[in-house]
Amino acid sequence: SVGIAMCPFFGWGGYGPEGILTSCSFDYLSQDISTITYNLFMIIFDFFLPLCIIMGSYAMIVKAIFAHEEAMRAQAAKMNVKSLRTADANEQRAEIRIAKTAIFNIALWIICWTPYTVIT
Repeated sequence: SVGIAMCPFFGWGGYGPEGILTSCSFDYLSQDISTITYNLFMIIFDFFLPLCIIMGSYAMIVKAIFAHEEAMRAQAAKMNVKSLRTADANEQRAEIRIAKTAIFNIALWIICWTPYTVIT
């Protein structure tokens, strides 16, 4: 983050006043090649790369949960029991809750960061 934020101080991209001129942000109004390439670099490395890492991480977590549940079902079948779980049948399964949480977190991240990316 610090490396990317320091680039305008060394001539690549730039900063400028934002909104009601009370703060500064990256320059998304200039059309010179330096600013355009810096903004594209920021879109890739500050939005899409973290999004891919987050999605991949959650996908691996959900995959591991589903694999564990499958192993539990196989073990229950070997032991001739209906289920190894002692939880109430009406409870929502943990794997579904985790998958929903993962999807919610990814959607929330996209909702929060997409406006900044679109402006860039």
